[in-house]
Amino acid sequence: MGYLGGVSWAMLVARTCQLYPNAVAATLVHKFFLVFSQWKWPQPVLLKQPDNVNLGFPVWDPRVTVADRYHLMPIITPVYPQQNSTFNVSTSTRTIMQDAFNEGLAITDDILLGKAPWDKLFEIPVFFTKYKHFIVLIASSAGPDEHLEWCGLIESKVRHLVGNLERNQHILLAHVNPECYAAPPSPDQTSVPPTSMWFIGLVFKKLENPNVDLTYDIQSFTTSVHRQAVQSKMIKETMKIEARHVKRKQLSAYLPAAILKREKKVGNPADDHDDSEEIQVAVTSSPVELLKRGLGPIFTCSAECFRELFCFSNARDPKRLFTLGRILQCNNLKTTPGKYCGAKNLIATS
Repeated sequence: MGYLGGVSWAMLVARTCQLYPNAVAATLVHKFFLVFSQWKWPQPVLLKQPDNVNLGFPVWDPRVTVADRYHLMPIITPVYPQQNSTFNVSTSTRTIMQDAFNEGLAITDDILLGKAPWDKLFEIPVFFTKYKHFIVLIASSAGPDEHLEWCGLIESKVRHLVGNLERNQHILLAHVNPECYAAPPSPDQTSVPPTSMWFIGLVFKKLENPNVDLTYDIQSFTTSVHRQAVQSKMIKETMKIEARHVKRKQLSAYLPAAILKREKKVGNPADDHDDSEEIQVAVTSSPVELLKRGLGPIFTCSAECFRELFCFSNARDPKRLFTLGRILQCNNLKTTPGKYCGAKNLIATS
């Protein structure tokens, strides 16, 4: 999701131990936050100088590989072939981790001065009371095995959604919560399919126009997920993904009260940029609405959606007919309602 994994954290700890080889454990914890709160990213973290070996394997080297120059938080593995273990870090996730390093330094400063206990360092981080606006990503499927596979695919792609959002001109920060939440039980006690949710906190820039449309950002993400599912032949008609805009005061409809109450409300500097509760965010549209807005090709939808598009096209201009034979590149799936079809090009002929 754009955060560090276990290997990356281990290398940061190892670098701290290299810098302070004789420090006791408590001092090392403090120095860890001190070093990386002041680190000049994207200067790479190196445990040793890269090996001067050429055995034909690609290695991390921004002097040679253009893509390596755009890595935001490089932490380089110490043995050949050297690789960046944090290639998936985005601008937003780096900002969030830098804030966490700064907070950790402030807490450990107080601990070493006797002003706070060590327990303070392990308090549950604030998330839901920190932001006023959220994108809720909802995934559902028919059964537990199918759901595990579906959620795994979506979770591996969430960082691309964060990238889409942070490139939006109206968004200052997109903070994805790495924890996955189960949907609450149905109020009428009816059975619901397995459902999982991820929350992305949004900070908007100061806006003159309170209407923000994130439809294209969301649609490009869901298209990418469905494309991957089709290519890997795992897609089923019961697999669904949906994104919604939710305000802080509406979170109780999605999360148990116990989760919301465990976070104590704190002041947040991000609120200085996001002081309007009146921002209206659009995140979903039907295929017809997307076509009306001219938002480009739709890769994945059902045959039912294509029929809707077909009718819409004829209603607008009887002379323009979609060449469905070209559109329905179905990857050997039947084009029945509810079945997903890969449509690489939306082609119209007159």
